[in-house]
Amino acid sequence: RCKDGRLIDVDSMSHELEFAGRPAALVVVQDITDRKRAAADAERRRQEAESLAELSRVISQSLDSEEVTERIVASVRSLIGAHSAAVCALAPGSRDLVVLGRSGDTSLNLTPNRVVAGGTTLSDLAVERRAPVATPDLLDDPVVVLPADMRARLGETTFRSALAVPLLLKDRVVGTLVLRDRQGRVF
Repeated sequence: RCKDGRLIDVDSMSHELEFAGRPAALVVVQDITDRKRAAADAERRRQEAESLAELSRVISQSLDSEEVTERIVASVRSLIGAHSAAVCALAPGSRDLVVLGRSGDTSLNLTPNRVVAGGTTLSDLAVERRAPVATPDLLDDPVVVLPADMRARLGETTFRSALAVPLLLKDRVVGTLVLRDRQGRVF
């Protein structure tokens, strides 16, 4: 611990010796905080590259769009480290979302082809704002209004933190990616 209270990582070496006729120790301490942080960043980048390579491999293995979508969602969920993920398409001419694929927790019953009515869900906000929207707790966020069945299912789980990201194609919102994790997580 530094004098200012910060915790740092150190590498230390000591050597016993005699100084002015008395036993003594020479101790060398080196701050390695930056080196450890750089190693952790390099490992994170390696894992991301590995996940993207796996995603590329997965996409090339099948022509079945449902299977490819499920695999993409699973890869994104793994990359972000979320408990569950779903990708939805914006239904043409409406604000409804159609679930294309999901991975992880199924407590919200987001099965493929399920239609989630448009309104003020987190995905709706992401579509409207054309920007990612997050909340640490879907049930306590006054801006997010959920269908009754989703609200009831969320009440039975601790995975209530969420991030919704709009999916854009040529400057047009075509859907959303939704990630969920433990209550309180900040995406």
